[in-house]
Amino acid sequence: MAQLTGVYRGKRGVLYPLARFLGFRSCDLAAITESRRGLSQAWETMIATLEGEGHTHTVVSSAQASPEISLASAGREPCVLITHDSGDIAMIVDWNDVALAKDVASYERILRSKLLMY
Repeated sequence: MAQLTGVYRGKRGVLYPLARFLGFRSCDLAAITESRRGLSQAWETMIATLEGEGHTHTVVSSAQASPEISLASAGREPCVLITHDSGDIAMIVDWNDVALAKDVASYERILRSKLLMY
């Protein structure tokens, strides 16, 4: 159904895993999705639920995104983009929505409310 791509703000160098372990997050989206050791269990559970409903949801750093994703998200990270069957890319969750989400559950509520429009 929907192909969703979360775009983290910033570069993630080789020291990012250490910084994450120490509690540093590159942006609000990273704070929601990550634990000290990678993607959080709550995030993985939400992704599995979405996949069961036919959606995909990946996350990528703005520095590592494809040219199309980079162009659609430039200067508006962190955000979530939706790729339509036609190949068009639109923003479905902006940085303000991501900032309002304090955990995976509130993020999922925001995301689902946005998906209702598509």
